[in-house]
Amino acid sequence: DLEKRWLANELRRVIQDLRKQAKLQPSDKAQASVGGIDPNVIELIRSQIPNTAIIVEAGTGDLIGEADGVQSGADSKIRLYRP
Repeated sequence: DLEKRWLANELRRVIQDLRKQAKLQPSDKAQASVGGIDPNVIELIRSQIPNTAIIVEAGTGDLIGEADGVQSGADSKIRLYRP
């Protein structure tokens, strides 16, 4: 449980950094495509970033940011899209 909370915090930090780099306002909608992340971790952060849809599949729209994931494994990239 502690590891999952840590991973959720790291994932949230990376997504927030990508939003900042893309110059998104807090009210701007975005999609964060995450791969190789435990679904329980994803559920932990969904309510913490209300204007960013956390999805496991490929996002739709314009790719506006990309970062390495927080969990080792196949395709643990985090991609941020503007829908």
